[in-house]
Amino acid sequence: MTPDETPPAREGPEQFPGGPYLQMAVLCEKVLREEGGVLSLIRIVDRITVSVSGPSTSSATSTMPVATVQLMAVISFRSGMASGSLPLRVRVESPSHRVVSTIDMPVLMEGGERGPAVIVQLVLQVDEDGLYWIAVALDNALVTKLPLRIVYQRVSVS
Repeated sequence: MTPDETPPAREGPEQFPGGPYLQMAVLCEKVLREEGGVLSLIRIVDRITVSVSGPSTSSATSTMPVATVQLMAVISFRSGMASGSLPLRVRVESPSHRVVSTIDMPVLMEGGERGPAVIVQLVLQVDEDGLYWIAVALDNALVTKLPLRIVYQRVSVS
């Protein structure tokens, strides 16, 4: 599978009969890994506003300038009957269906109630407003998609 491809969703009520199972997939601003490996997610988001200020809204550009958006994606699985290493892909697609970022990494399934909690730092260069999709694929099968709305706002300063 190339970085530009979103894997197909598998048929049926479960993508992986017997596991692994998706426990959570969340976008947030900060993650604390506390005592005992417990995670605390700070400021869960699905919408970011990019503001540009100027002397008047008429002088501000009508197209959104490139902005850097930094978020954390937290993706957690429970292994179930799965064991061993599986490839995980996190792929960000813009509103115009352009691939903004692709991150590939292996995750280890230990079986049973255990499973990986992956924290992925996303540093995105966004240049259009609208709905971005973060696709999460495990072993070349789409597990879920996370929406991220980018809103461009021009602010008049007197």
